[in-house]
Amino acid sequence: MMNRYIIRGTIASAALAGGSFYWYYKNLLPLTSLDSLPSNSLLRNTVAKKGLTSTPYLDYFVFRIPKEKLRDEYRGLNEKDLTNQYLKSFFTSRLFQLEDGLLQLLGVAKKSTADDYKFNVNNTIGPFTVVERNQNEILNSWDFDGIGGLNYFLVTDEKDFIEFGYGNTCWKYVDSKAVPLGYNDLASKIHRIYGRILMHLALKSLI
Repeated sequence: MMNRYIIRGTIASAALAGGSFYWYYKNLLPLTSLDSLPSNSLLRNTVAKKGLTSTPYLDYFVFRIPKEKLRDEYRGLNEKDLTNQYLKSFFTSRLFQLEDGLLQLLGVAKKSTADDYKFNVNNTIGPFTVVERNQNEILNSWDFDGIGGLNYFLVTDEKDFIEFGYGNTCWKYVDSKAVPLGYNDLASKIHRIYGRILMHLALKSLI
């Protein structure tokens, strides 16, 4: 009898957790919008330079926040300073800090310094190195254990709102050649959900 109640309780808990995550996934996470990724963006240009123009795995997520919703200390920032704050919020979220700590234990990431959080070229946050940036775009690369990738941040100051973008792509190495992951590969799907959650956590700290 007790085992029956335990089983029923476990199933009910799993259903509740699954339903809650599905609602969170559908209603709160930033939307996938590859069409919104500018054709001349640092991400698209670098993917083309690497010969990955046919890659089936290239994600881009967007979220628009009305300016009046931003916290007071961020509302008046220019694009460059707001872009820096966006990345700082992303990389100091508890979820990313957990990932960073695990990667440091594995020896594939080093502890970041205060200077690294200026997000200048060659600054390193966890496994990511800033490889290119301008006023409102930052592109990072990572590479370890036979796989690599890029992650990308864009902030656009519109008239009444700020549009935040986050994109990434991943590949594996086969005979020293970068081969893109498939869009529907399990690793791609997990990476896509994880990226949307990290972006959501970063934006929550800005409002």
